Amino acid sequence: MKKRAYRIALAVSLFLGGCESGQEMAADVPTSRTRILPAIGTGEHAVATSYFSLDYELQRDGTFADYEAGRNGRYIDQLLATGTGIQFDIVVPDEPTIYGSRTGETVPYAGYVLYPTSIQNINIDYALPDGQLLPKMDKYEDVPQPIPADKGLPLVIYSHGHHGTPTDTFGIEFTRFLASHGYLVLSLYHGDARFRMPIELSEFQQLALRPLSIAVAIEQLLADPVFGPLINREQIAVAGGSYGGNTTYALAGGGVIGPTGNQVRVLPGNERIKAAVGIFPFLGTPLLPITGLNHEGGTTLDLPYLAIAGTSDLLSDYQSARATIDKAPRTAMPLLIGLHDETHEVTENVFSDIKTWVLTFLDAHIRGDGSATEYLLHSHSVEAGADDFVDID
Repeated sequence: MKKRAYRIALAVSLFLGGCESGQEMAADVPTSRTRILPAIGTGEHAVATSYFSLDYELQRDGTFADYEAGRNGRYIDQLLATGTGIQFDIVVPDEPTIYGSRTGETVPYAGYVLYPTSIQNINIDYALPDGQLLPKMDKYEDVPQPIPADKGLPLVIYSHGHHGTPTDTFGIEFTRFLASHGYLVLSLYHGDARFRMPIELSEFQQLALRPLSIAVAIEQLLADPVFGPLINREQIAVAGGSYGGNTTYALAGGGVIGPTGNQVRVLPGNERIKAAVGIFPFLGTPLLPITGLNHEGGTTLDLPYLAIAGTSDLLSDYQSARATIDKAPRTAMPLLIGLHDETHEVTENVFSDIKTWVLTFLDAHIRGDGSATEYLLHSHSVEAGADDFVDID
């Protein structure tokens, strides 16, 4: 196992109590699954970033991480230079049983776009305060330089982990990988710390506002005069890590426990979404059965949902994820990839498997690629990499 590792953010103490490690499933390879997926590396395209410039003169007390997470009245939009980023406001619907005290409020959101570009793009990388680099960032009032695409580019919206950021190492490298293979990727700052946690399941603003923000972000991006015309509106997916995997599960129609703690409900989504990916998705623990006491939330999944999970993950409980996905109707084409003995940490071997399964899944369900579909239906693991297996299909 190589030493380099990435961390997908999730953990807060309330999610850790009583969380048991996932037990390895006895995963017999289906007779139809006789292939091994060739590992997929970086794509052929260079990657560029939409204009996303920070004005440090706007920063008050507090760290850059405070603005990213939304702590103490701060949010990333307060640092953005004029005309920068993908920015929009959400007026929270008048549904207090879902959105609690935020009902009727206007909540700002912001993010940036990665897109495939030509190697002739001479823009330079933009350094963030934490040392991460946004590749080939557009200059102010630049016209983006995407690769030609007669039918438009497929779109993926990326949802980061709890109290996390799209610009952690995993987020940057994962979204850059997708863009290098021809996807336009919107990375959104959820700013989780702005909203109350569902400590007693009496309010679940964070949980409910995440899918809402992505649903609105899709419409905002499609209406954008610059990026809207570049997107194939029939090829839209969502992908998320950890708590972001819960977000994408909800957007795929998965049910979650509502404010009363005993009712599973489906949150509003966006009908444009065609498939969803959850990487180490947080789908509850024995003490916090967020998809229902009997994991019945999985019964309402109605989109293809790929989950990739570690059997020894102490944060995103494997057994809870498995029990939830196992409830999904097979017409929704659920797919659970288990990673034997892996935790919530993404090593290079694990990352190789994640990239390969995710791209194959998206190419099959979003692009309708016949070769990817064949590999998705008939493969049982990725060559080399981690010890992965198909648990549910």
